[in-house]
Formats: sequence, C-alpha cells, structure tokens
Amino acid sequence: MSRSAITKVQAAIIALIVIVAAIVVVVITTLPTPTPPPGPATIKGKVIDELTGLPVAGATVRCDGYMTSTATDGTYSLSIKVGNYTLTVSKEKYETEKLTVSISEEKEYTFDINLKRALIVAEVKIGLLYPFTGAAGAFGEEAKRVYELIVEEINKKGIISLGGAKIKLIYADTESMPDPGVAAAERLITVDKVHLIMGCVQSGVAVPTTAVAEKYGVPYYVVEPVADIITERGFKWVFRHRAKASYYGRDMWMPGGIIAYLEQVWGIKVKTFVHLFEDTEFARSTENALKAYHDLYRPDVEYISICHPYPAVSLDVEISKIKAIDPDILLMTNYPPGGMLAIDTMIKLGYNPKMLIGFCSAVNPAFIEYCGKKLLGFIACDTWSSGCTMPGATILGKTLDEWERLHFERYGLPLTTVGVECLSAMSVVYEILEKVGSVEPEALREGFRTIKTTHHFLPFETVEFDESGQNPNARNNPGVYMWDKNLNKVRFFSIWPPEVAVPGIEKYLKYPAPSWEEREKDYVWPP
Repeated sequence: MSRSAITKVQAAIIALIVIVAAIVVVVITTLPTPTPPPGPATIKGKVIDELTGLPVAGATVRCDGYMTSTATDGTYSLSIKVGNYTLTVSKEKYETEKLTVSISEEKEYTFDINLKRALIVAEVKIGLLYPFTGAAGAFGEEAKRVYELIVEEINKKGIISLGGAKIKLIYADTESMPDPGVAAAERLITVDKVHLIMGCVQSGVAVPTTAVAEKYGVPYYVVEPVADIITERGFKWVFRHRAKASYYGRDMWMPGGIIAYLEQVWGIKVKTFVHLFEDTEFARSTENALKAYHDLYRPDVEYISICHPYPAVSLDVEISKIKAIDPDILLMTNYPPGGMLAIDTMIKLGYNPKMLIGFCSAVNPAFIEYCGKKLLGFIACDTWSSGCTMPGATILGKTLDEWERLHFERYGLPLTTVGVECLSAMSVVYEILEKVGSVEPEALREGFRTIKTTHHFLPFETVEFDESGQNPNARNNPGVYMWDKNLNKVRFFSIWPPEVAVPGIEKYLKYPAPSWEEREKDYVWPP
C-alpha cells in the first residue's frame, strides 16, 4: 500500500473516531440525570398563582437532581439529603421561580412558592368606535363612562389567562356619520392595531364599519345598532348581543307581546297604531320589522307609517297629521334631536297622545333630561329598563345594584340602557379573553363563536352567537317613565316581559295618558 493510501485510511479512521465520540457525547448529555436516592430530610410546600391566589397544579418542582410535580391542590413534597440546593419551580405560562435552600438537618422544611404569570401581551387594545360628536354624541359619552368604569375594575387584576395584561381603550369618533366612521374604523385597525372593535350606536354607521372589520379580519362587537342587515351578510367577524330590528317588531306584535300585554292591562283592543320614524338606516329597518310582524300577527289593527327627514328642522306637518288621526298608540323611532323636536311640537300644537312609546331617543339621558316630567306615564322601549335583571345575574361578582351604586358615586348619574349594554358587552369580552388566553384574531373569533354566558344584565338568559353572529336569545324590555324620588330624576321602569317586570308597576300604565299638564303628580316611584 502506498504512503498516500495509508494516509487516507488513517484520516478516515480519525474522522470515524471523531464522529463516534460526538455521538457518545450527545447520547450521554441527553440521557436523564439519575435521581439521587431519597434522603432523611423533607422539603414540602404549596405553589400558588400570585395573581389569583389559587393553587397551581402540575407545576414541576426540582431540587437539583430531585424532581416532582404539584398535586391538584398545589402541594409538593420531596425527600432529600442534607445539603445546599437550588429549588426551581416551573410551569407553562408562568415565570420560572428559583430559590436557594439550605438543608442542614434531617427534618421537614416548608417552602411555599408564588408563581407569576408570564406576560403574554402587555395590553389588550380595544377600539371604541362611537359618536362623541354630532347628533348621537350623547350616546357616545354615556358609553365611554361605563366602559371606563368596568375596565378599571378588570384592570385591577388584568386578564389572568394573558398573564395579567391590562385592557387599553382607544377611542375613535364617528362624528355620528358613516364616512367619518369608516375612516375611524380603518385608523383603529391599521394605525392603532386594535385587537377588536366595539360600538357604534347608529346602524347607518355600523353597516359600513363592520364591512371594514370584515375586510381586515378583526372581530367587531356590535353593542347598540339594530338594523337586521348588520348580521345578515354572511360576515364571519361581526357579533351582536342585543335584539335586532326584526325582534323589535316580533316583541311588539306577537301573541303575549308588548301590545297584547298593554291591551290586557288597559282592558281595550288597540284599533289604530301610528309609527313616526326618521329617514335613517335603523329607523327604516325598525319600520320594516314592525309592519311585517303587524301584518303577520295583528292585521286587525290599522297601521299608519309616517316618515320624517333626518335631521328634521320642523315636524309641524307630521304631528298635525298624527293629531288628526288621534291613534290609540303613537310609536316614534328617532335619535335624540328628532325625539326632542317631536315632543316640543306635540305640546306646541296641543296634541296629547293617548299613549306614546319611544324607541332609541327615548332611553337617552340627554333626551330624558330635556323632556323631564313631560314623559311621565309614557313608555320607553329598548333593550333594558330600570329594575330589570335576570335572577342571580352578576358581572365581575357584582350585582346590578352594586354597579349602579359605583356608577352613581363616580358620575352622579344612574345607569341607562346604553350603559347597561356596554357594561354587559365588556363583561362578555372579558370572559372571552380569559377563555381563549390570546389576542390572535382567530382565537378571539372562536371565543365569540363558542361563548355562552349569563354574566350580563340584559332581559334574557344567555348571551351567545349563532352562525350569523346574532344572539338568538335577545329580546326587548320596555319601561314606563316614572319620577324616581330617590334620585330626583325621571327614569323608566321595566314592564315587560313579565318575569323581569318591576312588581306592581302595571298600575301606572294609565290609559289614556293624562294631559301634559296633569301627569306630574301621578307617577312617583317608589310608591
């Protein structure tokens, strides 16, 4: 064999030896370290979630070569030899905790360990897309107050499944109009990088802004808007907990519904019904639903539709026409400026409705403050009335009465419909965040899709969402305007459905309603 051939063989042998040695090192280093034999000393303790104070089950506890896992009650125990050790406790989604321990005697030592949640995200960014200026601006301010109140409570501990992450509210003004609303939604998603959007009072703004969220794949929680079309376009990212317009029509006319209940209390049959509504997306949607369910259930009632411009400058013609008809029930659907103008025009023209039911503007604090005692004895119809709550309902462990006290202490104002809707909506979002432990869009969407919760104050059992994103359990909750002598304010108290009606309230449903001048003394609550 030549010298060059020998050199090549030697090189190959050396290379083989290196490879084998490397494999041996890898094998040795990857083999589990043998557990030392038990010693005469014992260390034990309990591992606690620092944020919740609850035991942490399944945490790995190591004391150098000794190892065990915590039981369901968070406890652990190791038998070890005398010596100095590093006690290490770890679990997924928690920060690893290390503690130097000195075991000097053959006895029992106790070391309780608090584990900190690993911070998954620093904050959850929620875009509040609301009208803070323009015709519906009062609704936006009302929503803002309540969101800040509940988020302050949530942020005391943060979102536990996200390592205690706080909620950050980012406000965007729709200016009560669609185009600024679309621009604001785009900005929330592309500039502010919000994880979800909540809003936005007006159906005419909700229709185009939900399309923006759908385009970008960002969850949009529709809190107040009612137009049916919002959840009827096959969207995957849009969810609504409240009754849509068709439910409003259903609840009004169905057997056992609002009209049937009022007829029973009054001992009459309604013969004429006028719907005065403004030319907006939500009001037209409401009109379509009211007429359709009227035709289905009560075609015996004469139904008259009167539409007015939005915004309205004068309603003299419309109110004069209604005065001439003098219907058994007048229902008006409009935003606060239209509602205020309608009331002023009725008084100016000397028209005393036999019964007035208001939708939307009727529950707005600015409208109620403006009209004051003129409203007593009439009916507000929307998603929530004072005194309404499902039995046992709580949000963050607090009852509705407790939230009302917090709100009144902070702002000097009672909760109203929009406030309770926002309170309930943020409770649902909080529960979803805790459930999914993520801010990824698909995880949040799955959280909405699978949620079924009773932690809300609306007049139905559960908030959940069907394939369209609509809550199929939603219904309305009309209330009669009364003078609340405890608060010295006009409020509306729940009359329907019967299971959430304020006991004894039906005796204040007087028909026909007294004149504008006579009504003040007859409607005081509590009696």
